[in-house]
Amino acid sequence: MRQAPRWIALTLLAAGLCTAAPSLAATIAPPYNLGELARISHTVVLAEALGSRSELQGQIPYTFTRFKALRSVAGEAVGTTLVVETKGGEVGEVGYVVPGTPVFAKGGRYLLFLDPGTGGNWRLKMSSYGILREEPATGLLRPVPEAAQLEVLPRPGVEAIGVYREADLLPQLAAAHGGAPWHRQASEVAAPEKAMAGDAVVSSGAAVQVPGSPAVCRYVASTDGFPVRWFGFETGGSTSIWHTTPGQVGISDGGVSAVQQGAAVWTNHNASAINLLYAGSKASTANCSDGIADVLGEVTFNDPCNQLPALATCTNPGPGWTSATCCGSVAEYGFAYNATTTQTYDGQTWRPLTGFSVIVNDGSQCLGEVDFKEMVTHFLGHGLGFDHHQDSDATMFVSLGVHPPRGAAISVSDRTCASFAYHTFLDVPYSYFAWKFVESVKNAGVMAPCSPGNFCPNGSVTRGSMAKFLLLAKDGASYVPPACTTPTFADVPCSDPLAPWIEELVRRGVTAGCGGGNYCPNNDVNRNQMAVFLIKTFEGPAYVPAACTTDPFADVPCSGNPFAPWVREIVARGITAGCGGGNYCPENVVNRGQMSVFLTTNFGLPQPQP
Repeated sequence: MRQAPRWIALTLLAAGLCTAAPSLAATIAPPYNLGELARISHTVVLAEALGSRSELQGQIPYTFTRFKALRSVAGEAVGTTLVVETKGGEVGEVGYVVPGTPVFAKGGRYLLFLDPGTGGNWRLKMSSYGILREEPATGLLRPVPEAAQLEVLPRPGVEAIGVYREADLLPQLAAAHGGAPWHRQASEVAAPEKAMAGDAVVSSGAAVQVPGSPAVCRYVASTDGFPVRWFGFETGGSTSIWHTTPGQVGISDGGVSAVQQGAAVWTNHNASAINLLYAGSKASTANCSDGIADVLGEVTFNDPCNQLPALATCTNPGPGWTSATCCGSVAEYGFAYNATTTQTYDGQTWRPLTGFSVIVNDGSQCLGEVDFKEMVTHFLGHGLGFDHHQDSDATMFVSLGVHPPRGAAISVSDRTCASFAYHTFLDVPYSYFAWKFVESVKNAGVMAPCSPGNFCPNGSVTRGSMAKFLLLAKDGASYVPPACTTPTFADVPCSDPLAPWIEELVRRGVTAGCGGGNYCPNNDVNRNQMAVFLIKTFEGPAYVPAACTTDPFADVPCSGNPFAPWVREIVARGITAGCGGGNYCPENVVNRGQMSVFLTTNFGLPQPQP
């Protein structure tokens, strides 16, 4: 039997779709049309929302929306009223969102595709996929806005959910539930009529583009529209993720490496402060008797509480399919945040994340080992606050099946968006002119933080600290100079921790001090001096720059200026372009941000990808 293309296998991956579970990260492997959705649903009903309430179920809020049944369309009759339970909501300071879950407006009339829930309640068959809201006075039904948040996998022959004439659609769905053929033309409106219809309902938990972020990046948001992120990574904080036992049936190691490697790939991105720790395995703490399956900090395998409808067999496979394939929700995630607090990060307001959970459906091993790892990495990214980036090569793209298999790995766009939202130092935002150079000296072990979570880019560089920076940039982070035994300078005794570094600069012929038998270790370095230090450290004491014949800058004339040849040399090597306006500002003090640029360019330190 010919193996199905990878994107077909990923149909399941996004599982989260054809069947159950409200979640933007839940990927939907869609049924072929709305009629098939009706066929696989337990009941289909047109109902009016009477109001909603949220309450804590274990660690997270659930929302219970009471409906008045207007018309039982297909399947089991639901009575005059029914309650639909959805994950998410706000109770006190605890907020929880499962992206893609619809928010039902009081008085709104909805066409619902349902399966039995807990305690006599109902739950949505495939989150907001297929849920339609009636437009007053038009007789039309259109998708709820939250449906745009779902990951719907591309599959041949699948009809997109459209806008329908209610009077024609309801009897057609009833017939399809009983096995009759589906014909979209019988109820779907024409394009001009679609364009006339509007929807003023505000989508909950939609993706946001944070002002100032790279255009490709999208972040998940709280119900009131604030982006969410973890706070504390920059100062050494972390968040842990467990996976439950038993492991995922059908995956060779039960999914252990998927969680372990997925957490590591985000944490090991060295141009961000993300610290997602793999905490190991433990038995699930889900309380299935109460219908509470989401446990913050856990990747729960095999959907032990049957929160996700079982993966179903979808009929009428399209071209390239070797047999009927399954559809449904492979996994879903939700995130918790503090609903009463906001914090500022780079001048923008965010709500702090407090936890996230992932539920993997039983049967999702059909993805295969490699794609299973990518799926887990994708969902862990959601738990860090990333939505679907606008790059088809991103692991956080809405569909994972459109780029080559990669397992537990992230792309350039994923790293870029992580660097923006979690840049290593609180005082060096991604937009800072020297961001990548600061990352370079940090990653190379050349320059350390000035305090927990901060780099102090505007702090001055002293002659003492500069000695250490230069030698580490030249010889690597593991370099240790010989111990100081006889001090060269009166103001740098061997007891000074910087003495070995300063003595090594003397031994290499880079410096002879500041005069009078002193080194002046606490004096700030100016830009003239820095030019000499950089070139001499790199080239050695015998190097002499070419004579200066053309003034490199208006404020650095060749005539009578001993620093001019050195300044001209660092310009020729692309180390500096001056301070602006045709000047070099030779007497200006070098700050730590500028020093990161000088060191990175002079010594060729690796730079992070943009």
